[in-house]
Amino acid sequence: MLLEGKVALIAGNATEIGQATAIAMSVAGASVVIGDYEIDPWLCTIATIRSRGAEVLFHPTDVTVARAVKALVAKIATVFGRLDVAFNNTCTNASRVPLAEQEEFEVVGVIDHNLNGLWLCLKYEIEQMLKGEGGAIVNHSSIFGLTGSVNDAIYVSTKHAVTGMTKAAALDYAQQGIRVNAVAPSPNFDLMPMGRSVKPQDVANAIVWLCSDQASFITGHTLPIDGGFTAQ
Repeated sequence: MLLEGKVALIAGNATEIGQATAIAMSVAGASVVIGDYEIDPWLCTIATIRSRGAEVLFHPTDVTVARAVKALVAKIATVFGRLDVAFNNTCTNASRVPLAEQEEFEVVGVIDHNLNGLWLCLKYEIEQMLKGEGGAIVNHSSIFGLTGSVNDAIYVSTKHAVTGMTKAAALDYAQQGIRVNAVAPSPNFDLMPMGRSVKPQDVANAIVWLCSDQASFITGHTLPIDGGFTAQ
């Protein structure tokens, strides 16, 4: 199994991708820790993981609050003694309208979650990984972190920032045993060259692989999972 014996963190939203990744990491042999604001959206995922005999821990966490993220990673260190891999699923959006029509409160919220939340997760994950044998981190970017999109200026901007932060963090820790990559899923529509929309499992499989030793020489990369969309 690709993550046999590893301790894996899923930090952020209970999206379909986040939930699929939690299950996929457990199937790959990892003990899974989930850090999110509320447990209810995760109950089915937690039950699925436990039904297969795998270990899963939920810790209530607002990823936009430094003390909360610090406490999450400290809990992992206390319970498991290590953190090996992490998926930062910090991903939210504002209303899809032209830039000048976007409201300030929504813009601030998206930046706080998608960018500041990611930075906080990376900061405390990396601090913990440096105490051990290193690790692998995957961030949730988007194909719109590589291209543009109509009526999505703030989301696009934050996802470009995710791509950039991934590259910078990867270079910062390239010689300290920590790899940092990102996945860039396409939106859920049927205009992909492969003729279907992306499935959560498509993304989860890629995340597990990027976190595994099979990807041991890959860092600073944002992997499109888009059925060929960005190849056009």
